Amino acid sequence: MIMRLSHIGHVVRSIRETELVYQRLFNLNATRRNSIPEAGVNNAFIPCGDNLIELLEPSDSNSILYKYLERKGEGLYHISLVTDDIEAEANALKGKGVQIIEEKPCTNLPFKRIWVTPRSARGVLME
Repeated sequence: MIMRLSHIGHVVRSIRETELVYQRLFNLNATRRNSIPEAGVNNAFIPCGDNLIELLEPSDSNSILYKYLERKGEGLYHISLVTDDIEAEANALKGKGVQIIEEKPCTNLPFKRIWVTPRSARGVLME
């Protein structure tokens, strides 16, 4: 069962420059910064109420995120939801004909994740 929104991913060319925009406009500040070299991504999380905004900056020109940024520019990248049983959720989605991408667990993340393709979710990548 989907329990809540986890975060919204915002793809950017520069985390530092974008953090300054969030600070200036909304008085919001990043509290966590990470590097995920195996995905070619640097990220920062900005708390916003009970949710998070994840700033995503490509760190590798061969990464999926870099190619996305070059093709579509900065903006909304994904919406992330939390489930109490990811395997059951993945199976239910597959049963509905949803296209999903399952990832191998990332060593820098303490959870498993799947991606629902934008084609299946009306143009939005869902994590």
